[in-house]
Amino acid sequence: MSLKIKAWALSIGVLVALILVMFTGLNVMRDMSAKDNRARIEQLMTSTYLSIVQLENMAASGKLSEEQAKAIATQILRENKYHKSEYVYVTDEKLNFVATPLDPQLHGTSFNEFKDAKGGSVGALAVAALNKSGGALTEYPWTSEREGKVVDLLSVAQRTPRWGWIVGNGVSFAEADARFWATAKWEVVICLAIAAVVAFLLLGTVRSILRDLGGEPAEVLKLVQAVADGDLQDKREQHQASQSSIYGSVLRMRSSLREVLTQLSQAVNTLHHTSDDIVSRAQDSNRLIEAQGNAATRIAQTAESFAEQTRSAADQAATARQQSESATQISAKGLTVISSAVTRFADIEQAVGDTQSSIDDLAQRVASISAVIAVIRDVADQTNLLALNAAIEAARAGDMGRGFAVVADEVRKLAERTSSATQEIGQTITAVQGSGQNAKSRMDDMFIQLKEGIRQAKEGGEAVKAIRQETEATSIVVGAIGNALSAQVGASLQIRNDVDEVAQSSSGTMSAAQGTVGAAHSIKSVSTQLASLVQKFRL
Repeated sequence: MSLKIKAWALSIGVLVALILVMFTGLNVMRDMSAKDNRARIEQLMTSTYLSIVQLENMAASGKLSEEQAKAIATQILRENKYHKSEYVYVTDEKLNFVATPLDPQLHGTSFNEFKDAKGGSVGALAVAALNKSGGALTEYPWTSEREGKVVDLLSVAQRTPRWGWIVGNGVSFAEADARFWATAKWEVVICLAIAAVVAFLLLGTVRSILRDLGGEPAEVLKLVQAVADGDLQDKREQHQASQSSIYGSVLRMRSSLREVLTQLSQAVNTLHHTSDDIVSRAQDSNRLIEAQGNAATRIAQTAESFAEQTRSAADQAATARQQSESATQISAKGLTVISSAVTRFADIEQAVGDTQSSIDDLAQRVASISAVIAVIRDVADQTNLLALNAAIEAARAGDMGRGFAVVADEVRKLAERTSSATQEIGQTITAVQGSGQNAKSRMDDMFIQLKEGIRQAKEGGEAVKAIRQETEATSIVVGAIGNALSAQVGASLQIRNDVDEVAQSSSGTMSAAQGTVGAAHSIKSVSTQLASLVQKFRL
């Protein structure tokens, strides 16, 4: 929907709203007017009614006669004119008109002669309504034919308490409607005028907005969204807009952006190719420098390894020399110790021979003890047998041999203990004999091994003497090798230092080359990003 259509729709909406407000106000005014008329009529009715009631009271009190009071009331009521077309009428109890101020020709005529549109008596309607209300103020509607049209009327009536006179009045709905529509015409004219002014202002404002926009808001929004989405293609527009409008400004901005981005795209392509060439050249230089640096590093590592190996060999030569000197000293000490050991072994050999003789003598003595123990065992056995026989004889002697039996029993127990002790001693002697034989056997073996050890010690002394002579010669040779290796270490260190300088130079050059490669990559990355950004726009 275009902005103009929206403006017309808004104008029509305002007009409809004003008309609704107007009719609402007119209806409210009509209701208020009707209520005001009723209140005014009731007030006039009440005033007329009270005047008649006052005269009735005066006649009842004797201040006036009945005829005088009615005559005064008739005169006052016939002059009671409050509007050029409205008045309060009064009838007597027989429904004859007493006072009709604006229609004097009706005086003396009957209210029953008034007919409604259906031919019914209006007076009868009034009497029926009063009878229903008990004479109090009441309303009754009726219809009348006027100028060929049936109109609705509303009458008000009230009956006086003493004379029974009827005070009445009526309101014509046609007259109220006429007044309503007379006022409504002016309000409709004013409402239409206001709606026209609002529509004129709205259309003028819309025309000004469209002139500033350069087209419908949807068209301007479509163009702005296309530019925002990167569509900068030169398309034939549906209408021509002023350059000072927003639409024209966006078109000029699109054209300027297209030119700038076209030039930027060309520059980005050139920058991209240049950065590729820089990267390629820098990578080639970097590979050459890296190869040179790696070669220098390998040379330095080889020189370092050679120097380290030479230093290690020199250290080992020095250690070997020290060990040779130490071995010479140790071999001298060993020769002395071996000589002393040979002497000590000879002494031990003599002591072992003496010990062997003592063990043999001990074995002979143990054998003698064993023979004695055998004799003691035989004696104990005989004693035990004798004690047993003595006990038997004592038993035969009875009481006479009881003391002898006790002694025989003690002798038997002593013989048993002697036999048991002899047995234990025999076991011990047997164990000692076994240990002695083992000791003699081991001593014999040790004596043989000792002689072999003395022989080997003498041979070792000769070998140590030969080793001492060889280590002295080796120490001299190792010293010469150590001096040569020390000189070689100095030369290797110098070579390593020279190669380190070359490697450091290559490392610095390679760092610079890597920096160049990094910068070239950065340029290429930026150019790629610019190219991707430019590609978002459709040129």
